[in-house]
Amino acid sequence: MLRQTLLAAALFAALPAAHAAEVKKTVGAVQLIENRLLERVSADGSVLLVRKSGAGLEEADGVVLNELRLRLSETDLWNLQPAQGLALDGAAGETPVPLPDGAYFTATTTRMSADGKFVAFGAGANGSLDAWRWQAGGTLQRLVPEGRAWRSGVADISRDGRTVLGWLLPDRQSVPRTFLWTEDGGFSLLPDDMNLPFALSADGQRVFGTRFRGNFRQLLQRGARELFEQQMPFDNTEGAGDWDIVGVSADGQRLAGHVEIKGTSRWQGFLWDEQTGFVEQADPPMLERQPGGEKPDFDDFARRIRAASGMTDADRFTFLQTDAVSWQPGKGLDVIEAGGVPAGMSARGDTLFAYQTGGWPPRLWQIDAGGRTDLGGKLNVRNSYLRLLSVSDDGSRVWLRGDDYEAMSSGTYFFRDGKRVPLGKVQAAISPVSVSADGRTLAGIGATETRPQRYPAMVWSEATGRDTAYHCPGDSMGSGTLVLSGDGKVLATGQSGTKRSVICLRRIAP
Repeated sequence: MLRQTLLAAALFAALPAAHAAEVKKTVGAVQLIENRLLERVSADGSVLLVRKSGAGLEEADGVVLNELRLRLSETDLWNLQPAQGLALDGAAGETPVPLPDGAYFTATTTRMSADGKFVAFGAGANGSLDAWRWQAGGTLQRLVPEGRAWRSGVADISRDGRTVLGWLLPDRQSVPRTFLWTEDGGFSLLPDDMNLPFALSADGQRVFGTRFRGNFRQLLQRGARELFEQQMPFDNTEGAGDWDIVGVSADGQRLAGHVEIKGTSRWQGFLWDEQTGFVEQADPPMLERQPGGEKPDFDDFARRIRAASGMTDADRFTFLQTDAVSWQPGKGLDVIEAGGVPAGMSARGDTLFAYQTGGWPPRLWQIDAGGRTDLGGKLNVRNSYLRLLSVSDDGSRVWLRGDDYEAMSSGTYFFRDGKRVPLGKVQAAISPVSVSADGRTLAGIGATETRPQRYPAMVWSEATGRDTAYHCPGDSMGSGTLVLSGDGKVLATGQSGTKRSVICLRRIAP
């Protein structure tokens, strides 16, 4: 799966920044909150999770970031951001989360209860990272007992905030484990076969996640390969064709592979260092197909590449196999998609979505009481990489986004009660970002520029069949962060620039 992730170096701040105080203004129907970045919105839009703008991670924090990135690749669990000024913002103003100076937190997977009273997240400082729950005005609650984990974090929270789903790494050489924390029962580990948590049902009674069919070495190799792929090292290399990885060092810092020389029947070995890039080799291994000859021996070529890179057959790259699995109290673990990974789950927990990996693009399946549906096949878009944008609480409304990288095109698709609903020009003109809990209101970025340098925030309502454009008053930028409250009645947009950060809060329905 392709995931848009930030490289560690891009998160570091070059210089310390001053943090301005929060300023609230009302301009017409819009409340402006200046000098703050938007993170989360409660179900009715009355409570926001915000943090101060202008902060950055310290260079030393990159050690934690890199350790997580290698072990939690192909997820958002490792994405750290500075926690400077992290606070709940409601009618009574800001209530700061009691974290120390220099703390960081797992911004992408921070979760909030529907009423905005509870927040769950991974956070730490000076090299630590632990899973926490917090209620405004209270103290931080540690979710994993001390001594049980080297690192831990959060994946989801129940609607009432009383159950938290999380992950932990027992030590540096372990694959992840999944845990549940409940207000009544505290901490408990789920079965060994539930490695990575993905989602928790609203009532806290169903967990959807990933099972690894492999070991820690393969997990580390997967992370190293993903980082190499994100760097796109051959994109600007003239004559470079298809490539493959054949070896990864034990620490995940070096990769050995081969690349095709376009226009020839030759392949060249290479060595890549995570810190310095390509390593110059005086005599890199080569392979050539002779005209009319037999198929080249790539296995022998791979062994020669590893040997030239200081690796052995023990360093041979092998793919980590996964299964999408579900767990429920009293029912244990069920395999939902063998050879797959989770893609989504309805709040009620009775509609699941999973990718079947092994080919490109991966096939997206919907699994519910009615059986299994190949959504790409149903849409006749098998060449598109489908992403689940949203599924309504009851599973009746499903929003998808498809990207066809060969045709350089994208599309939005909507299912209601299992049937595709054709979208008109109104919905097609919106690049979707956020959907209400019932799936009836869609918010996104307008595809047409209506003012210089400004793409509007667009909201479409199923009830009216119309779209409305919203701009942040006095803003010179387009909408960055965009969140629609669960009830679909409040739109929160956040803009961040070099000179100004602002959150625009607007009630769009009574």
